Amino acid sequence: MLTSLIVALAVAAEPERAADQSLWSRTQLSGDWWGSRSALATHGITLDMMLTNIGQGVASGGLRREFEVGGNFNLELNADLGTLGLIPGGSVLVHGESRYGETVNADTGALTPVNTRGYFPQTTPSEETVPFAVTELSYSQTLFEIVDITVGKMIVVDGDPLEFAGGRGVTQFLNSNFIYNAATSQTSPYATLGISLSVQATSWLSVSGALYQTTDSSTTSGFENFDNGWTWWGQLSSTYTLGELPGGVNLGGMYAFDNEFTSLNGTIAIVPGGVQLATVSDSWCLFGGAWQYVYAPNPKAATVDPSDDLADLEGLGVFARLGFGDPDANVVDWSLSVGLGGRGLIPGRPNDTYGLAYYLTQAQRSQLISALPFNDSTQGVEAYYDLVVTPAIDLTFDVQVIDGIVRREDPALVLGLRLNVAF
Repeated sequence: MLTSLIVALAVAAEPERAADQSLWSRTQLSGDWWGSRSALATHGITLDMMLTNIGQGVASGGLRREFEVGGNFNLELNADLGTLGLIPGGSVLVHGESRYGETVNADTGALTPVNTRGYFPQTTPSEETVPFAVTELSYSQTLFEIVDITVGKMIVVDGDPLEFAGGRGVTQFLNSNFIYNAATSQTSPYATLGISLSVQATSWLSVSGALYQTTDSSTTSGFENFDNGWTWWGQLSSTYTLGELPGGVNLGGMYAFDNEFTSLNGTIAIVPGGVQLATVSDSWCLFGGAWQYVYAPNPKAATVDPSDDLADLEGLGVFARLGFGDPDANVVDWSLSVGLGGRGLIPGRPNDTYGLAYYLTQAQRSQLISALPFNDSTQGVEAYYDLVVTPAIDLTFDVQVIDGIVRREDPALVLGLRLNVAF
């Protein structure tokens, strides 16, 4: 293995390929590192780096009129142990990220983030500066070509990817309601220790399950949280074609146990030093989603992968998510989001992507919620257009209108720009 890596690095002495000599054609701004990057990939090692910078402002309504700028730097290292000649079917993933600057998430009055990328990694208090944190460090093993087992620290927040609504706020929408269902927020952290299993039962059906710590470990090892409760997650996912147009559906649920959640319908006691709220040890939620291309001039032009955070085909599609929360412990009663997305809206610009979506989240009608100065529901609309400047750089124009959860506030108009640079 060491000899093969030395040979791969020696390729760095070769002239850089012509495609990488132009900034306008590079898929990574730093290029191919004089050939060594592609040589390492041939031997099973890939390194991807992405800088995401987001500026958003509350132009009207909301809680405060603010304009904030912040961003994240992501580094992802993948090692294919089979290609390296070590373990057939094995791979290691290391994902590190930082966060800097500020967001307007606390200024809109929304229940959930309008800038999801700026909300993660999770910290206490929320949205502190994160110089660098390892949010994924996991080992995966493929068995019998259809079974994948992963163990270690992993990102679990977006376990139900849809073709037009994913991307963790780096691609596609910025609002969290179009990245994951709000009903899953209570029992799904961002990054945590766990184990997952996925079985590709047929070419069109997969079964997935996971057991992970309910407490987030974005900036810690996670070993300190073994006694803080666990979440079981399961999902069925299916793809199909309607005519020649691809589509997909998923259905799943979460059950968190050995935790301590505030009981929304429990007793409220006045005790020395403050108020004591009743708690419950478990909580659950159910969720489902669907996506469907409705127009694609060339439906067989590319393989459609709903987990790659992009619309893979030129054309137009629709999506929907629906989730239900535990009435005794989840603030969300139910949440719905619907929208459309696609690629190549403007002639001559086949790689630009776009989307328009709406969400509605209903809060639980409980004694505790009713005592707070909140509306019983929140809703919002988001539209974006992502302009591909070069293969390594894209610029997103984004607008959101949010009817927040706080009573007596006007809907917030949020304008934003997102710049991605792949290094």
